[in-house]
Amino acid sequence: MVCTTDERRYNVDFSGSVDSCGGFDNNVIQCETFELAPVDGKDGELGLQGDIELSVEIEDGTMVKLEVWKISDMGNEYMYRAQGDICGSLKDENAPWFPVVAAMNISECPIPVKSYAVKDMTLDLKETKEMLTHDMCGDYMVMMMFTTKDNDDMSCHEIGVSISEYTCDGDEK
Repeated sequence: MVCTTDERRYNVDFSGSVDSCGGFDNNVIQCETFELAPVDGKDGELGLQGDIELSVEIEDGTMVKLEVWKISDMGNEYMYRAQGDICGSLKDENAPWFPVVAAMNISECPIPVKSYAVKDMTLDLKETKEMLTHDMCGDYMVMMMFTTKDNDDMSCHEIGVSISEYTCDGDEK
């Protein structure tokens, strides 16, 4: 495909870290060591890497909830939500959290207590290509929350994401 200088493209950047939600003590699932880094052997491609430490076994009924909020001066705007049973969706490649499960090399439940090293986890954003427009540019907060089968909070993490527009000559708009 030939890129013309006025063609618009979109870049998705991660803040470079996974933080605990404000006021939440993540002592069950910890992944604050995650960072954005170059992927080994893939020139120019970035991925997430770090450790996910589980201090309790993840069993059937443990739920994960993913929310995306667009940050603005007028307040945060709700954009997207997905929720599901982690164990019930381990093999579902369409689940938004599947790249994390695959990078942890997990295929069955219960998920044992241990530290899982995640290296060069890339997120395939092909599915979002049609959504990436000028109006979508901005800063976002992705919240990932985990609850027990009894709906008790286990963990809450925030990941900053930004979408920017640029032309093929590299100028950011």
